[in-house]
Amino acid sequence: MKKISLLVLSLVLVCMGVSLTTGHLNGEKNVVYAAKNLGDSARIEWGVTNQDLVSTDGVEYPAGQKVARFTRLDQKPTGPYYLKLKVELVFGFGHGEVADKYVTSKETKVVKLDSKGYTATDTEIHSEAGAYGPLKPVKEEMKPEGNYIKDGRYVTYSNKNYNTYSNFGWKYRLSGSSLQNKTFQARGKYNHQNGSTYLSLYDNKGTWYGYVNEKAVKVGSGQQGAYIKDGRYVTLTNKNYNSWSNFGWKYRDSGANLVNKTYQARGKYNHSNGSTYLSLYDNNGKWYGYINEKGTKAGNGKQGAYIADGRKVKLIKKNYQLWQNFSWKKCQDSNKLVGKTFTARAKYYHVNGSTYYSLYDDKGNWQGYINSEGVR
Repeated sequence: MKKISLLVLSLVLVCMGVSLTTGHLNGEKNVVYAAKNLGDSARIEWGVTNQDLVSTDGVEYPAGQKVARFTRLDQKPTGPYYLKLKVELVFGFGHGEVADKYVTSKETKVVKLDSKGYTATDTEIHSEAGAYGPLKPVKEEMKPEGNYIKDGRYVTYSNKNYNTYSNFGWKYRLSGSSLQNKTFQARGKYNHQNGSTYLSLYDNKGTWYGYVNEKAVKVGSGQQGAYIKDGRYVTLTNKNYNSWSNFGWKYRDSGANLVNKTYQARGKYNHSNGSTYLSLYDNNGKWYGYINEKGTKAGNGKQGAYIADGRKVKLIKKNYQLWQNFSWKKCQDSNKLVGKTFTARAKYYHVNGSTYYSLYDDKGNWQGYINSEGVR
């Protein structure tokens, strides 16, 4: 276990008259613990930080961080808040102390406690040194990045050559390649004196990803993020995915109506919820809405995706060409094959509306692609 000096919130905050003892617990140092527990409930008070704060190790935490403190059910929470707080039946473990005056938007809730404890906040503490000691406001003369400016836009990472940073001393945080094509919320921004604007990025779960140069991202009009040009042809393979008219989730069409058809995905959105949504068009340019990419399978062209089959089919019509590829290079015609039976190892739902089978004879020789209307 890492040897981190922890501040452990105890019943000194929550239980009048309970004596405290200082000692070691679970290998940690400077742990304060009490002999009497909280019972099966605790009162938790949450808030958000109202300004940029810096920890004892120099790591900055932008305004808007969620913090919490706790007490017994019959008392009102007092004392400092914490960036990371877990309450158990006996103890409350707090990391990253934040004074009351730096916290606003407070709300209180009663929670049930069990042997697993209750995690009230789980903000990442960026180093061991930052786990203890009070956070303090960042001094203006120490801020070449300027003041925090509230933002709120959703942005999609579009340039992997820009990394993110944990502070404006340019401490490396994450590589641009690991964030490429993902969408985040820029909760705040800084207009740095170097002439660049830096965004403070959060994911859909509130996890902070650091500061990044605005040049690394494209701005979207909502949580779906920025439009990304695509162009692939995809076949709908799962009827359980409907299409949507917008990202307010207005229903457009059922997956049952769209399944086993091929469309062109002219564009896509890497939504902040973690899913990718394709913007679908048919062969005539008609729009069919947005659909989760998980409901589709991408093909190598207008023929759509390869779909395994295996059925036996008999050629019943003359004058149906067998094709060598979907650029319509002739392979052979069906006239000499009428009446013969083949195995359709695969099929393609072409964007032109027709289905094509890939035919093999009983010796495993490939015969070409044929329109399904020529067989039965």
